[in-house]
Amino acid sequence: MQPVTFSKSGFEVTAHTRRRVPSGMFEPITTLLVNRGVDYTIGFDTGGYIDARLPDGSFLLVGPQYADYQGPDRTGPQDGWFAGWLEVGGEPTPLYDSQPGQHDHQHGTDPGPLLACINEHLDRRGVPSKQEVQERLVRAESLLHRAGFVPTVHNGVACHRLPAAMLDPGERRTAVTRAADYLRAEGFGVNYPADLTDWVAERAVLPSRPLAGLGGEIAKAGHTEEVVAALSVLTAPGDGVLDQAVDVLHQTAAWWEGLNSTASDPHYAARLREIANRTDSYVREIRALRGDLADRHAAHPQAAARSAASGHDPRVAAALASSPASERTLTGHHAETLLAAPPPAADRPAGRIR
Repeated sequence: MQPVTFSKSGFEVTAHTRRRVPSGMFEPITTLLVNRGVDYTIGFDTGGYIDARLPDGSFLLVGPQYADYQGPDRTGPQDGWFAGWLEVGGEPTPLYDSQPGQHDHQHGTDPGPLLACINEHLDRRGVPSKQEVQERLVRAESLLHRAGFVPTVHNGVACHRLPAAMLDPGERRTAVTRAADYLRAEGFGVNYPADLTDWVAERAVLPSRPLAGLGGEIAKAGHTEEVVAALSVLTAPGDGVLDQAVDVLHQTAAWWEGLNSTASDPHYAARLREIANRTDSYVREIRALRGDLADRHAAHPQAAARSAASGHDPRVAAALASSPASERTLTGHHAETLLAAPPPAADRPAGRIR
């Protein structure tokens, strides 16, 4: 899998786990490589071919073949594909050539057989499968989620960003350093600008948060960041409690459907699958609400009052300070109207949090 890359643009700090696949003639090949976690470059200046570095240090070269090839700017129409394998210090080994008169000529410009050839070669070289890469990708996104990042989309590609109201440079460095530590601890590569990390900070370790204690954590929380951290145990993609619960329901429905020992078994299985799908939609909504809360990045007003009564708390004071992000940019999520609405006074007794 490619390294997780952190970038900064203005006030936004983004973590990228996925690579945007360029459209055009190379799209089927680059999609395959991305799905297998293989890094690549496209050398348009040398006639147009893909240069992919494999985990064992060897290279895969893939590109179109043209009739009457005379150079990068003077070619006839495409009449085939080629693929070759190159070890460092060795000679290229042909894997595929569908030009007229060559071994795979019957396939011409059809990319299907070429993709099958590439997949077989990647298997032989021990490159992780598409499923393995996807599982690692989901785990990386889960770690970012647990580190306090918020899911978003940038240029059509899913990624993660820091909360919108987290503008303090020190807090931002702490958050990025924490996420990078979580990722590195599980073998992920990480790229980031030097000014986004805190080299002095102690190495962050993903905390163990038992489910039974989350309610107590939230009840005592004085800042949205603490509640987001607790909620992330539930809402983390893939291995979060809620996603795992949905998966258990789907697996149970499939098992029950196969039982087929009574006439009602298919009905029960279908009903359970319907419940699982409905639960999954609620999980996505809860995850969106968690993202909205993360973007607030502020102290709870009653926690601030408790702090004032017991002594000055610099963290709460900093969180309550005005900033350019004090007016949040709405995302269009339908929950924002509910979250922004003032609570009904009649249902909230004085001095009690409900």
